[in-house]
Amino acid sequence: MAMEDRVLEAIYAAIDELNEMLAEEAKLRKSPETPLVDGPRQLDSLGMVNLVVTLESSLENTFGLALNLADALESDEMMDIFRSVGSLRDHIVGRLDRHGPD
Repeated sequence: MAMEDRVLEAIYAAIDELNEMLAEEAKLRKSPETPLVDGPRQLDSLGMVNLVVTLESSLENTFGLALNLADALESDEMMDIFRSVGSLRDHIVGRLDRHGPD
């Protein structure tokens, strides 16, 4: 399975876990086009933190590599990174390429 697909699976697992905590009208769809910020079902700050923490755990289970995504929440590129599930996937793949996953 391609790294992009494995990362997307990890993101979807985090979305599944996050959706368990969200009201029905706030649940996120599992699609690369799903907006995370600046969209009709955008995450609030607590939702974003929950997604990041859950995703870090999911990525560590998938790749055996601890990847700190919380730093992206404070970066100047935060809106670009978290614009959608697809942009988040691309950011993670780029970081994994630099760190060399298992």
